[in-house]
Amino acid sequence: MEFTSFEEFKNNDIYEDFMNSNPALGYLKIQIVGASGAIPIKDALVTIYKDIGEENVVFFEGRTNDSGIIENIVLPAPRRDINMDTPTVSLYGLNITHPNYLPIERYSFGIISGIKDIEYIEMSPMVDIETNK
Repeated sequence: MEFTSFEEFKNNDIYEDFMNSNPALGYLKIQIVGASGAIPIKDALVTIYKDIGEENVVFFEGRTNDSGIIENIVLPAPRRDINMDTPTVSLYGLNITHPNYLPIERYSFGIISGIKDIEYIEMSPMVDIETNK
């Protein structure tokens, strides 16, 4: 999958339409673990993107800390009306890689303006079939 940086996307004709549709902000915290939640995964590379038109636009890329956490990620979201029973959600994609774990690709989650979403994600270790390690 090819990605476009947010800076490059700002030069795209649909940038203004996207920002007009997503003028508010939502927040995200991610915790990545292994071994049924017993082991935090440090240095997992997390890429958050959104399919916009023909592009996969990257809104955030970073690595997890010693606790397997990345927090305080801020993402564009549609404005929500307080009187609405169902808030409008902006869907994002997430790719996670780490050399010792199977990659996670195209994990989807929603962001709602003014709300902090917490994604708890478990990765499976890579196993060498020949050595079973």
